[in-house]
Amino acid sequence: MEPLDRSKLTATSQLANTRNQDSIKLTANTFYPARLMLPTAGNAVLLLQQQNMPSIALNTTPKLPPNVPLQVSFNHADTASFNIKVMQWQGAPQAIALSPAQLQFLQQPQNIQQLAQHIAKGEAIQQLAGDAFKISVANQPVQLTMLPLNNSSMQAQPPAAELLSKLTHSALFQALSPALQQLFLKPEYQALLLQQLQTQATYLQVADAVLPLDNKQRLLLQTLLAPLVQQHAQSQLASTSAILLLQPLKALPDVQLSRDMLAITLKLLGPEAKSNTPLTTALAQPHVTLEKTSGSMSSVLRDALTSLKEDVMKAVNLDKVLASTGLTAEHPNIKLQAGTPYFAKLQQNQQQVQLILQTAQGPLKLALSSMPSLPTDVPLQLSFKMLQSGVVELDVKILTSLPQTITLTKAQAELLQDPKQLALLQQRLMRGETITQLAGESLKLAAVEAKAMQLTLLPVAENSSRTTSNSNSSWQLSIQPVNSEQKLRLSSSDFLKPLPLTNLATDSKVSMQLKAESSQLAWRQLLPLLENTPATLRHLPEMPAAVQQLLSLVRQAQPSGDKVLSATQVVEQLQAAIQFQPLQAQPNLGTAAGTLAVAIQLLLGHLLRQPLNAGKETATQRLAQHIGQLDQQQSSQLLRALGSHSSALQLAQLQNADTASIGQQWLIPLALQQQQESRLSQILIEQREAENKDKAEQQKYWQLTMKFDLGRYGQLMAVAKLNNTDVQLQFYTDEPLALRQAEKFLPLLTERCTAQGLSVSTAQCQLGKIPDTLGNRRTSLISTKA
Repeated sequence: MEPLDRSKLTATSQLANTRNQDSIKLTANTFYPARLMLPTAGNAVLLLQQQNMPSIALNTTPKLPPNVPLQVSFNHADTASFNIKVMQWQGAPQAIALSPAQLQFLQQPQNIQQLAQHIAKGEAIQQLAGDAFKISVANQPVQLTMLPLNNSSMQAQPPAAELLSKLTHSALFQALSPALQQLFLKPEYQALLLQQLQTQATYLQVADAVLPLDNKQRLLLQTLLAPLVQQHAQSQLASTSAILLLQPLKALPDVQLSRDMLAITLKLLGPEAKSNTPLTTALAQPHVTLEKTSGSMSSVLRDALTSLKEDVMKAVNLDKVLASTGLTAEHPNIKLQAGTPYFAKLQQNQQQVQLILQTAQGPLKLALSSMPSLPTDVPLQLSFKMLQSGVVELDVKILTSLPQTITLTKAQAELLQDPKQLALLQQRLMRGETITQLAGESLKLAAVEAKAMQLTLLPVAENSSRTTSNSNSSWQLSIQPVNSEQKLRLSSSDFLKPLPLTNLATDSKVSMQLKAESSQLAWRQLLPLLENTPATLRHLPEMPAAVQQLLSLVRQAQPSGDKVLSATQVVEQLQAAIQFQPLQAQPNLGTAAGTLAVAIQLLLGHLLRQPLNAGKETATQRLAQHIGQLDQQQSSQLLRALGSHSSALQLAQLQNADTASIGQQWLIPLALQQQQESRLSQILIEQREAENKDKAEQQKYWQLTMKFDLGRYGQLMAVAKLNNTDVQLQFYTDEPLALRQAEKFLPLLTERCTAQGLSVSTAQCQLGKIPDTLGNRRTSLISTKA
């Protein structure tokens, strides 16, 4: 059988038949599947692929591509003409098996429209209605169509090979051209044909071909395809109850159609037909809307409901599907990680209550003895924590709608890898702020209307599209609206089977202790080899990408001149430096010292071939990801570089211990990020006695001394003495250029001190020789130049 021969098509043929109507009514701004046919005898015909929909006879051929699948929508350009928006099929369709919950979710027109909008933007979607969801599509508009499946018809079906043999040996298949036969063997085209057959489309189209089948041939083809499509869908997802068909489209230029170009009268329904209204939902509308007046049921919902059999409709409530197909095979080896979030949903039927969790190893069913205080059949995100006395605490997030995903630039991704910056962005969004820039670059972020939300950095999948401006980015920001959050405590006895919960802090205690001992031994052997001068940690062009990105993450945790820290952040940075230990547990990843400790521990584990658990912290996961790409030599070199910073911190701690008996004095090395380099500064905080001839009235004051390495500006030392509310400021530098800059800055610093209620009695700067370290004894620190 060859595709429809245009030479046999006349203006009065069945496909071109207008059913003797002088007028046609269409809904404005609604996409209709269509095809422009150019017969040899008679005028052109615009065929509409909708059941009982008359085709449009034309007096003049419009500027539309002939004999290819199109999507067209109409509105009034003016009183004498229509404007046609045109989409053309581009590329092969995709067939995605849907879970019962996903089918129920997508039967809401606003949800399927929202899904199409996310796909059209090229956003990464990893879950839908609490179940895993994977697509592969470029950044382009799409047509979405749902194909319901009859699960009850799957009982005692022959194997797929036998079904395929019946298809290929049928007279209908043998009559096809070789090119069409190849398409008929592909599951996605089988699903596309079955959808057209079930909806009784005016004509069947495969790629660019139209198949002129009679009713008998249609019934035969539907009988052959239905079990094949069903088996292929269930091979993707055992509990599937529908298929989502995704057809990529490309936008074509609008076409103007005057009334005299039509052989019939065309009437547009809907208030939006009165003017040339911009079409806002065109890309998201999965089905055409039949000619209905306002208030009619959306075709998306109507087509899905009318095609479902009664028993499949019950399966939407999840009970019959679970009983007949067995949602998933049991996975006895699946282990849940304490503190790790899992997409889930709670299901209840007459027989039992169970939680269905999506894990990396596959779905996991947790049968419960009673109904917990959670909503059923609603997308959830759960994390588990085992408390004492056999009590399990669940962190529950009730999700709403789909996540919004934004592709980030390289600078934006680096900024948000700092957990505090990610939390700050979340706070701004929850306050309802409109954010148009991030990290000094444009950010397209739609308003998020939700009581709460969860922000997550996601790596871009290999098949995900990237815009031209963000082609160098490898990260996306996922914004998941959260309807509500709660904590729920269940007893271990509430689970009908033991909860497969793994807690590394307890279950792997012996293993972790062995790893810690190995790391400590390796660190002691490394100490004599460390450099005395702290490395600058700058990246060089010849460095591998993983090394550069790792150094960048370490530097980002360090304070810099372009980041103004709050008083709390300053305290956190100083406390982390004072308490630093290279192998410490639970370091503060928001600080320079904490990030340094984590990087050292991960590098040691990599070198010892004992990789540490990266946990759920985004920053730790990023560090572990880059370290995992290093070879032994690169890891050793990086460990020595980071170890030089560790040595400086530990030497300062030794001096603090030595001077503890003398008085209150703390030496704190603090790495600062300067021009993509890491330079170690020193801070000395001490309490001193004021020089006073009358020893009976001696007073104590605080002195803060800070030493900075400014690169080409040389060395700078600042000394601030605080006695009650009186402040004396003295700056020393060994470079005239730095002296001039400091003198310009002094008036501003004086004003800021005054604004804090302090009285600045002295503020000056002069040239001087700066000591190598503030760790020396406090005599003759400065040799003033004449």
